[in-house]
Amino acid sequence: MNPVFHIRRLEEFMDFRNVPQHLRLAVACRSIVGQIGRQWVEAVSPNLRDYESFKKGFLTNWWSKSRQSSVRCAIYQAKYDRRSNLSLSAHFLKYATMASYLDPRPSDADLIEAIKSHFPITVQRAMLTSQLHTVEETLDLLKRIEIMEASESFQRPNASPQSHHQNASRQGPNPPRNDHRGQTQPQVRQVQYQQPRSRSHGNRRRNYRNYDPRRGGESSGGGSGPLNPNASPFHGGQEPTNSNDQRTGN
Repeated sequence: MNPVFHIRRLEEFMDFRNVPQHLRLAVACRSIVGQIGRQWVEAVSPNLRDYESFKKGFLTNWWSKSRQSSVRCAIYQAKYDRRSNLSLSAHFLKYATMASYLDPRPSDADLIEAIKSHFPITVQRAMLTSQLHTVEETLDLLKRIEIMEASESFQRPNASPQSHHQNASRQGPNPPRNDHRGQTQPQVRQVQYQQPRSRSHGNRRRNYRNYDPRRGGESSGGGSGPLNPNASPFHGGQEPTNSNDQRTGN
């Protein structure tokens, strides 16, 4: 809490409560909290005659000229950082409040000119073209800039799904082609590699083409090769009749 702000609140309270003048010093001393503050009260209380002496000593110690000089440097040299979780208007209001406690207090025009350099160049241009004269006008402008930035940030994520959909539509035909290749490749491998490579390979293929499943054997234009080229020769007198002979009555 700023020392000047503390004194202002203290005086408002005593005026509201109609605290008599001879009791104001005691109330002021009791308003100081914290270890360092209480030690200061104990150290200077023998020299305090009334509330006005308390006020003067308090501001001299806690709001000295050197302290005010550091605040002035911050007002002219600080920079706005979005990572501070402060909006543009909140940043301006923070330093405008700090400047209100200075003695002497800077004018609104000087304050606006000093804090303007805190912001990015785009915000500075908006402040220059608006010809701001008061703190209220500056806060109103910065809030409008915040609304525009929030609107842009809200619209940006909508563009990403659209571009993602466009990329997906461009790549849409690719997965079917991959699936098609995945379906045909096993068939190619089955034809090329599952059949044994031997000298009888050609005979087997001819027998396969001449086989008629409706007749249970070879077709009328059957091939000349046996079903099993490695089998022993057929002798009608030694082997039992086959299923075709049984069906014909032999």
